[in-house]
Amino acid sequence: MLLQAQAVSEFSIIPQIGTAIGLIAFIVAIVFYFLRTQSGTDLEKIKSAKEEDRANLLRDLSDKYSVPTDKINPDHQFILLKEKLELDYRRRSQTFKFLAFITVVIGLLVALIIILGDKNGNPSITPMKVIFFNMSNGDTIINATPNVKGKVTGTIPTNNTFYAILKNENQYGLTTKLDLDKEGKFDFNSIIGYNGAIKIGIIACDEVSANSINEQFKKQIYTLSSLPNGSEIIGSVNVYKK
Repeated sequence: MLLQAQAVSEFSIIPQIGTAIGLIAFIVAIVFYFLRTQSGTDLEKIKSAKEEDRANLLRDLSDKYSVPTDKINPDHQFILLKEKLELDYRRRSQTFKFLAFITVVIGLLVALIIILGDKNGNPSITPMKVIFFNMSNGDTIINATPNVKGKVTGTIPTNNTFYAILKNENQYGLTTKLDLDKEGKFDFNSIIGYNGAIKIGIIACDEVSANSINEQFKKQIYTLSSLPNGSEIIGSVNVYKK
């Protein structure tokens, strides 16, 4: 199968880096969201605690929030714990909001870079095909050197070379190397040395298969039992040579 080369922009790595950073920020934001929720829950317990429940709360939460218990009476411990919870809740809320904002901004920037890259430097790849201007399936050819005109459409890799071939039941015949213009158009005269059903086709070759075919031309060998690896027929028309 023919491999089509794609141009790689030096900026194509940016979306990947941005996505990784955004994912890390998102994960950390989730962690802070749960920490904020935990602080908020504990703060509500403190605010709504009855006098007889304060001792149990102090015992459960003092170590968790690093509230000193020595040399401080329970009332001061309770006030200190409440202030500590309020401060933790505010800090975690601010951190969560900041990370959520960063995640959204990075996501928007990555999306913008991808969209701009598609418009400016990374057009979508479309398969190549051939349009024949002056021939169609079923035509009868009388001239032994018919003129063939057409156009290669789709995404044309810069490292591909194109050749015209003939094919009967048994083998391929090489005719000529094509020089496509800027629009992908070609114009050549094919030599048909036998009568009967014949396929006129255009093959696209990568560098290796093109070198192989060029060696064939140098040795004046114009027939192939099969197409070389790295080449494929991208369009053909079936005609009859009379």
